Amino acid sequence: MGAPLALFRGAGGMFSNIWHVVGFVEWCRTNGKKPLVDLRSVRAMNYWSGTEPRNSWTEYFSQVSDADLELALELNNFEVFQGVSQDMNGKLAGLGTPEKLLAPLKE
Repeated sequence: MGAPLALFRGAGGMFSNIWHVVGFVEWCRTNGKKPLVDLRSVRAMNYWSGTEPRNSWTEYFSQVSDADLELALELNNFEVFQGVSQDMNGKLAGLGTPEKLLAPLKE
């Protein structure tokens, strides 16, 4: 069995969510969790208002891991990310750009 899933459910605007996802991914690495962005189950500022629910994150970006959001939601086998501590924020500020932090996930 793989690492336990952690979901990010941000309700901010796009750029706020991008930076929060960067922190979320680093938190997952530090804590042995598999990250998954879920902007389908929340009403973010830039939510999809059509008839079929969609994950607005994947309208613009790739999912941050190979986990399947629909399966995770169906099985209800995840924890919801609650944010990072001030200590983690300080560490993230020194790590570089979002592209640099997310690059290892694309390898």
